[in-house]
Amino acid sequence: MSQDALAPRLGLTRAQVANVEAVRVPLKFREGISFCSLFNINLRWLATGKLPQQPFTPISQALLNAISERELFSIVYGRHLAAIVEARLKELKMEANGEEKLIFDFRRLGVSHAESHLENVTSLIQSVAKELDEQKKLQFAFALERLAFSHSPSAKAAVKKIKLTHPATSDKGLHVKPRLPSLLERLNRATQETGKMSALANFLTRATGGKVPLASVSRWLSGKREPGGEITLLLQKWVEEQER
Repeated sequence: MSQDALAPRLGLTRAQVANVEAVRVPLKFREGISFCSLFNINLRWLATGKLPQQPFTPISQALLNAISERELFSIVYGRHLAAIVEARLKELKMEANGEEKLIFDFRRLGVSHAESHLENVTSLIQSVAKELDEQKKLQFAFALERLAFSHSPSAKAAVKKIKLTHPATSDKGLHVKPRLPSLLERLNRATQETGKMSALANFLTRATGGKVPLASVSRWLSGKREPGGEITLLLQKWVEEQER
């Protein structure tokens, strides 16, 4: 980010940002905490250089109001904030493969920079996935997909990285696929009545937690596209309910 772009977000002029970067002036507390909040930066890292570089620790408004705007960031950190930040980092820390990892619930912390934590979460999921057999891994992928994958392009990229199965392209549900031709015959009979195909699409949308377009249902029932293992099981459940 350029100095011109950064300055207004910190309430400074470009010249003031340049002076801080060049260490011509010390960093004031208000400037420092604004920077940390804006970019999800660990207060301890900015004050002392000690890792990790993230996450930001929210500070109560009452404490912020008690601190003078003219005080230096490093002095305020040592005097007022170090104990708070250290306690929060200790709470969030976990050891994995000999490396310090940080995970946290960004909603509980009130942090709005969730995207910047995706890498940590991806690493955690990857370590968990290694311990699962293929069927458990598939179920895990389905659960994650309901939560995020249909809404987040970055989550879709993450699932490829951690090698979890995406149901739309899965070949893991082979135990249900030999039944597919007869299932499609039953589904086509069950959806002949007006509105039934829309009802099926709505059922799949509710069951998967993501929008299932009517066009996708039409392609599955016509045989132009083969549904994944989870969708096949849901189709079977729906048609059995209709037949009953």
